[in-house]
Amino acid sequence: MSTVRIIECTHPTELYRHYDGQFEPQPAYIELDTQAGTLHATYNGEIGNAIPFTVVHGLDRRYDIPLLTAEAVNRVMREIAPLADRVIAGTTAEWDGNNTVAVLDDDARAANEEIEDHLGLPTSDSGWSNEPNQGFADEDLIGVWDIDGATNGSEVSDYGITADTTDARLDEIEQDILSDLAPCDGNQVAVCHGLDDYLRQLRDELAEDDPLTAAELRTAREFLGLTGDHLAKLLPSSRGSGINPRTVRSWEQGRDPIPGRIRVAIAELKAETDQEVAKMVARCQGEQHPVLITYRSDEDYEAAHALGRWQASWHRRVCARAAEQTGARIEYADLVVWSVVRGESPGARAVEPERHGVDIPDSVFAWAKRRGLSADDPDVYLLVAPMDEAGEITGEIARITGPLPADQGALIRQALDDDSED
Repeated sequence: MSTVRIIECTHPTELYRHYDGQFEPQPAYIELDTQAGTLHATYNGEIGNAIPFTVVHGLDRRYDIPLLTAEAVNRVMREIAPLADRVIAGTTAEWDGNNTVAVLDDDARAANEEIEDHLGLPTSDSGWSNEPNQGFADEDLIGVWDIDGATNGSEVSDYGITADTTDARLDEIEQDILSDLAPCDGNQVAVCHGLDDYLRQLRDELAEDDPLTAAELRTAREFLGLTGDHLAKLLPSSRGSGINPRTVRSWEQGRDPIPGRIRVAIAELKAETDQEVAKMVARCQGEQHPVLITYRSDEDYEAAHALGRWQASWHRRVCARAAEQTGARIEYADLVVWSVVRGESPGARAVEPERHGVDIPDSVFAWAKRRGLSADDPDVYLLVAPMDEAGEITGEIARITGPLPADQGALIRQALDDDSED
């Protein structure tokens, strides 16, 4: 039984990497770390293919391979694993007066040569093969196409590309094209450097030829539920993200032409918003009386979505669209702080949710369990408090902020008032 640890590739084209400005993809190899006892495959990440000292001195042994699929290279690593065991067993690291180098015994050298022979590499008695793919079958290889061979110039009509086509849809089109190319040469998967940029250029050229009108931009903004200032933060400038709010106002008033890239950006914002609506609708499925929680102000929204890039009016618009499809009731959020606590917390301005009929969201319950909440440990429990009243809690392990329906927040405040009266 082999003892070398194989680190398998997980993505079909993991060994393929083509840097911009380079004529060829980076070469791939299998590497045996004789000291750590591992075997893995990757591409050379260095332009110019620099080799580290551990390889120069033989401690790590690299075996060149063609661009194999993940399935093929994982199979090959399993095939050579017994030979790798022999190389590891017969390799010692010794100081030669200048560097630590690998010293192989006779069996390790023989096994190393067998690995090279198995991979179609030159050995002391074989010489280089005339087979460029080292004897591997086409189905084991990643099919590499150039842009001229992969495209025919009719992609716009063939795939229905428009000025409003999103990046996600272009990614799907790219995969469709590659899936059609792979069988042409007997490959399982294909790649094409620059295909993604080519498709985006087609879309962007259409957008430049058909930019948004002033009315279309304002209508889109209002449909998204965004203020002009907030939309300006989300739109790309010619130098990156974010533009001057005055520019958006100028576009909406028709004083300045709207660049084509803005049409593309609006399509992306609409697609992202549609996804959020779909998520809300999915959460309502199966609920007898679904409730959607939204926010009164941007401050409330930002408190509940620290890393969010939208605003409260957008969220209310999303809720309205989801409620239209599900019949859900919409309520304002009451922001609360959930605390996982160990031991007694005398005087804490917080309540135990179960005792007062406060619902614990599934996401909060899962978060609390990851931080020690368990029926096996009665000393760890969950507390909740209104965000505006949450203070320090003795024994607190962790806390998070989140929204609850206003009627649930009212239960918490009533419980706190009752405790104060007692």
